[in-house]
Amino acid sequence: GLAMLKPLDATDPEEWETALGRLCAELERPVPVSTPKPPCPYPGMLPFRPENDRFYQFFFGREGESKGLRQQLRNQNLLLVVGPSGSGKSSLVFAGLVPDLERRQAGKWNVRELRPGGQPVEALVRALGVAELVDEAAIAAAVDTALQGMPEGQRLLLIIDQLEELFTQAAKAQQSSFLGALKAPSGTGDCVVVLTMRADFCGDLMSSELWPVDKGQQVQVAPLRGTALREAIVKPAEQVGVYLEEGLVERLLADAAEEPGVLPLLQETMALLWEEMERRVIPLRAYEELGGEGQSGLAEAMRLKADAAWKDLSDEGQGIGQRILLRLVQLGEGRVGSHDHRQEHRML
Repeated sequence: GLAMLKPLDATDPEEWETALGRLCAELERPVPVSTPKPPCPYPGMLPFRPENDRFYQFFFGREGESKGLRQQLRNQNLLLVVGPSGSGKSSLVFAGLVPDLERRQAGKWNVRELRPGGQPVEALVRALGVAELVDEAAIAAAVDTALQGMPEGQRLLLIIDQLEELFTQAAKAQQSSFLGALKAPSGTGDCVVVLTMRADFCGDLMSSELWPVDKGQQVQVAPLRGTALREAIVKPAEQVGVYLEEGLVERLLADAAEEPGVLPLLQETMALLWEEMERRVIPLRAYEELGGEGQSGLAEAMRLKADAAWKDLSDEGQGIGQRILLRLVQLGEGRVGSHDHRQEHRML
């Protein structure tokens, strides 16, 4: 049986063009013309937010959670989406929940969004489209005004992203006014408030006016793992007709297994690998070359991104950045090698 076959050696990438020509000649088919490289579907370190909405169609791995959030909106007027840094809370809401609502409940929701920042009450004023907010009664009136201007049967969805900014940037008085104000729209039947927040700020929220938040109103978002993480890697490329060489996905999953906040790291790595595409295939070799000896491609991708961001800073900015980074270092007393690390810290 083998004697009847014609051998075609395509093991050497440098011989692929020749092998392809021979194959097409034997099949009496024209050699396919190289098509333009499609736009990269991976956002890199950019978040899935309204300003980057072209990436929404490439959001995968959270379909079940998006459906769960949509179903909870039927019975809840306040939802707290909480999880570790980099777990994909904001992406779940903006690229998962909101597009899902637009597909399945078209025209039912009027979506407004804000981030608290240092002036959270002003941000809320802008989101609701009113002149000023004096007290909780004014908030309720503003919500009523917004609802009256919407088609009959439409509900207001107020998304407050990265609620932790409230505790890190806003003054205490602003915090109190803002959280007290949220009770008004969340108590209105035609308005739903969705909050996203890092899990390590739960203590601050529990000490605030907004607490208690019922367990039925809390949605915990864990980092992607297993099949869901595989889909987040593979499906965006498949959507534009690009495929990952066998072994590349497994290598990415293995390197990502112990990394915290891994999804942004993978997105940035895939954006780099996109440039190494060969005939609609991203080769494993490109990832191995990215990492080099003893280094994962994920770590190298982040090093390149960090170096580029650092070089964009002015001399003054680099000085400020160095002080910030050093203040982020916390060494536990009594750990093995802690003395050496403290010495290194002082040297830095």
